[in-house]
Amino acid sequence: MEFSGVPIRATQHIRCWNQASDAQLILCKDNALCVVDQVDSVENLYAIWSFVSATIARHLNLATHSCCVLEVSSALNCFPSDPIPRGVGSRQTGTLLYIATLLPHNSQSRTVFDYLPDRYLDTLMNKKAFIDMLLFDKWLAHSGPPVPLYRRLPNQKQYEVSFFPALTARTYRHAPIGNLPLDGVFSRTVVYKDVVGWESFEPTLSGLIANANDLVHKTISTLPFALDTPSRLFVYRLADDFLSRRSKIRDLIARERDNNPSLFPLWTRRTFVPSGHPLTHAEATRFVPRAL
Repeated sequence: MEFSGVPIRATQHIRCWNQASDAQLILCKDNALCVVDQVDSVENLYAIWSFVSATIARHLNLATHSCCVLEVSSALNCFPSDPIPRGVGSRQTGTLLYIATLLPHNSQSRTVFDYLPDRYLDTLMNKKAFIDMLLFDKWLAHSGPPVPLYRRLPNQKQYEVSFFPALTARTYRHAPIGNLPLDGVFSRTVVYKDVVGWESFEPTLSGLIANANDLVHKTISTLPFALDTPSRLFVYRLADDFLSRRSKIRDLIARERDNNPSLFPLWTRRTFVPSGHPLTHAEATRFVPRAL
């Protein structure tokens, strides 16, 4: 598989991102910071879909990080636990290509955390981002909770949150796409305490349902990768599967609400939505690639 863009070059391996995964924190050219996992080589089709997922999240204006293609020299030894190179690139130059997640620009000059106490979560500048990510993760069947990063801008008392959709997009690779309880639900439920009904999910919910088909097509048709026919058909099949899931988003949220009453403590009103309403059953448009 060939990459048609300009990759970001890794210059230094800093450390393991956290103890719960094999992701690594990498310093790149121009002092950018990336998080990359050794399984996310550009030849891995699920890594390509992670790239698609992260790009769609950005098009939806969700609080997420961008993905990039990272060029890693085998001499950097970025994956100490597995020294066998698993990326693709140039054997002559000893470089490998991976799908990576870019951290906020100039993160080194800001206070950045992957954990905050509840009292800080309750005063986040963009706490609704957790609600929007719940919709997104339910739609794309992301297993487990979202992966947040918190930062505080200079001269600000409050923190803001952003997410790693590419890290959670990998979690369905080894199992069929499912609808397991608590998928996409953040374990610290204080972030959902202000949800009072379906209106708390707007305008993201209606925007996602109405625009998903165009967003998916736009993202796949502009991928900076030269996919062969089997790979392209694989990506189209995943796109088709997830577009058909739009009609399930409300049902999946309602199931979480009913099975776990403490998740949305203020959501006591049950609004009847007639069958066939556009927010209840989105048209399951099959993904048909258009001519470029």
